[in-house]
Amino acid sequence: MKKQLFTLALGVASLGAFSQTPSTIWQSYNSNAAANTYIQHLSVVDTNTVWGLDGNQYNMFTRTTDGANYHAGMFNTDTNTYNIAGISAVSANTAYIACFNKAQNAGNQGQILQTTNGGNSWTNMVSTGMYTGSTVAFIDWVHFWDANNGIVFGDPNGHSVPTSTVTMWEIYRTHNGGTTWTRVPDANLPAPLNLDGGLTSSYTTWKHFIWAGTFNGLVLASADSGKTWTYPNTTTIGLDGGCNGVAFRDSIHGLAWGSATSGGAPATVRTADGGVTWTPVTMTTSVGVNAISTIPKTKGYMSVGLDSTLTTLITSVTYDDGATWNVLETAPNTATNNPKRMISLQMVDSLNGWAGNFSDTSNIYAQGKGGMNRFHLGHKKGCPIGMTSITTSSPFNVCQGNSITLNASGLNTYTWSTSATTASVSVSPTVTTSYSVAGTTTAGCSNYDVVNVTVVTGTVTTVSTHTVCGGVNTTLHAAGATTYSWSPSTALTATTGTVSVASPTASITYTVTGTKNSCPITPATIAFTIKPTPNVSISTNTTSIACGTTATLTANGATSYNWSATASSATTAAVAVTPTVTTSYSVSGTNTVNTCIGTASFTLTVTGACSGIENYSNNAGVSVYPNPSNGLVTLTLSNLDAGTALYVTNMIGQEVVKATVKDLTTNFDFSHLQKGVYFITVTNGKNKHVEKLIIQ
Repeated sequence: MKKQLFTLALGVASLGAFSQTPSTIWQSYNSNAAANTYIQHLSVVDTNTVWGLDGNQYNMFTRTTDGANYHAGMFNTDTNTYNIAGISAVSANTAYIACFNKAQNAGNQGQILQTTNGGNSWTNMVSTGMYTGSTVAFIDWVHFWDANNGIVFGDPNGHSVPTSTVTMWEIYRTHNGGTTWTRVPDANLPAPLNLDGGLTSSYTTWKHFIWAGTFNGLVLASADSGKTWTYPNTTTIGLDGGCNGVAFRDSIHGLAWGSATSGGAPATVRTADGGVTWTPVTMTTSVGVNAISTIPKTKGYMSVGLDSTLTTLITSVTYDDGATWNVLETAPNTATNNPKRMISLQMVDSLNGWAGNFSDTSNIYAQGKGGMNRFHLGHKKGCPIGMTSITTSSPFNVCQGNSITLNASGLNTYTWSTSATTASVSVSPTVTTSYSVAGTTTAGCSNYDVVNVTVVTGTVTTVSTHTVCGGVNTTLHAAGATTYSWSPSTALTATTGTVSVASPTASITYTVTGTKNSCPITPATIAFTIKPTPNVSISTNTTSIACGTTATLTANGATSYNWSATASSATTAAVAVTPTVTTSYSVSGTNTVNTCIGTASFTLTVTGACSGIENYSNNAGVSVYPNPSNGLVTLTLSNLDAGTALYVTNMIGQEVVKATVKDLTTNFDFSHLQKGVYFITVTNGKNKHVEKLIIQ
């Protein structure tokens, strides 16, 4: 039937005589697989850990844990029944290999082989009933995100609903490392179009998104780790001869490649809407059509293999989704250059990646002869020309909206990812972007370099609004920048720094500007709204009374009140007072709609003298001394009645000391009071004596 689509020009003929010309960007390593084989399937875990599968004998794997030394082994003792569909590794020890049955008989079954000990032993994790019961049962690929969560994708075979007559895609998911599998329900799958099926290793993932190429040249997609699937495009994407591979750099931008018609010429297409619509990529001699990989942490892709004319072996990169390609290395497609014939590719970042190719153990040091190649900038074997820093500033930062000049040197020709061909290029990225430059010397020596330019952006963050009472202190905090400036300065304690205290008495808007890495960032504003303060006043039926008579004081303008101690700390609007000396009264008030406090004060004048303890400081019966004082005073009385008490009030009528007088002579310590004028009141409950006290 169909299955492993493989470019015919990549046959394994003429593996004997190879050129000794080394590559300037690829380092060849011996895969230690059998002679005359090729590494067709790759799974790269990190910059040191790589797994690969041989595409000739179908039962050999190779692995490295240091990025250089490869150890090969067999994962299947049966070399006649099964063929490989792909590999997915999650660590140096754990990997999964999908195998389909060559015969595709109804009673045969595919395999999902697991190792947890670096390939020393393998266990078939396929459960009963999976990929069997029909001649169309076929495993296309397996993928694991980690040691527990994985998915296996297969051709339409049977259905999950017993009464259904439609043959649906056979897809299973696992959450325990393959111990148990759950088939994706028919209701979550699209019906296959025109007897559609999958292709081995034709898929890619980005986070929880999956795209799978199909035999009929379409792409299936899932946005939830394979729970549900759809055809974003149900007509044609320009790969009617089959979609050999897919690569997406984010959730919407991707490339797909294969054949425009059955058995026809290679073709590549691109999408910017997640696969709903596709447009052709102009196939030139600068694109390798055997394998394309995203370059993680960039917007780029790398391609390897033959060009569209099948005459040149090539490595190239694109940073505009395939519109233009920058050639990094080329060689004629001749027998003496077969070592550069790479057929699988997976990049880790712009500096590191791996490609599999045909192997020839007769000379493992020539380019490609070892079966595994590492792309690693800094490898300049045979090319003594080095690249200098490609920017005049470090780190590579640029303020948003500004430009930065990148400089390359050491070569004679240059081609940038921007398509510029000068040694220096000025760029104005709007987001953090990777830029690459490739070049050669007049002697044909090539090199390549890449840099990430970080666009410095940001926003000053702070609490944007405050509703407060007039004059109340509010602490303001700013973040998101490295330096700050506050304006206007009205009622602010500081105009620079991360913290300032505001106490405005009227509504006002402050602006906080900031810089980050010397770049201005988006400022923030803080709007202050001042809540209304009640206009509290005191009304009375008289402003002057005789000693021993009563006056009524009434607070107005608020809904709740608190009177001073001279008015017995009352909380009612009206209070009755009977002072024996001229006394000041104060009241604070709030409204139910806010907590702002209004205040008022009133002095009630007392005329005449009271009997008993009199109101004059020269009364021989009451004496307070020394006066002025440092706070240590003595009170003497000529007579002492039960219940005699002493009160000290400040100038606004607030009671600050209250004490019981039990002796004719009593010492008091008022040194804790602030310096100023106070009034001492001595009363026996009926009569009182008031004397002014000065504390110095």
